[in-house]
Order: sequence, then structure tokens, then C-alpha cells
Amino acid sequence: MSRSSTLIVLGTLIVLMPVSGIPLKYLSFLTVLLGAGVVAIGLSMRTRRPEPKSAPAEAISTPEQGTVTTETVEEQ
Repeated sequence: MSRSSTLIVLGTLIVLMPVSGIPLKYLSFLTVLLGAGVVAIGLSMRTRRPEPKSAPAEAISTPEQGTVTTETVEEQ
């Protein structure tokens, strides 16, 4: 399960906890536990390095057109 999915599940559980009928002594413990999980996942998502989404600008390859380069051609 991805971090985003886990974060959504934890948030949903936190929202549903007040109407779940869990005794108060367990409810407060679970609220702190789930809240700590949300904070941990949020921090890990914030500190993770983003992955590059596209190829470098020098050479972009497409199946239909071949390789396209951004170099300039000098006229003679």
C-alpha cells in the first residue's frame, strides 16, 4: 500500500473514531497512535526527494519522430 493510500485510510479511521463506540480509555490511546502515524507518513512524504518526471531537455525520444535534440544548427 502506498503512503498516500495509508494516509487516506488513517485519516478515515480518525474521522470515524468518535462514532465507533470504543471506550474512552482505548479511544484516546488509538487517537494518539493514529495521529502519530499520520504525522510520520506526512513527514516522510515531505522529506522524500521527488523523482524526475521527464527525460532531459537535450534528447527527448518519441517512437513516431525518432530523437529530437535541442541543439541549434548554424547556417552557412
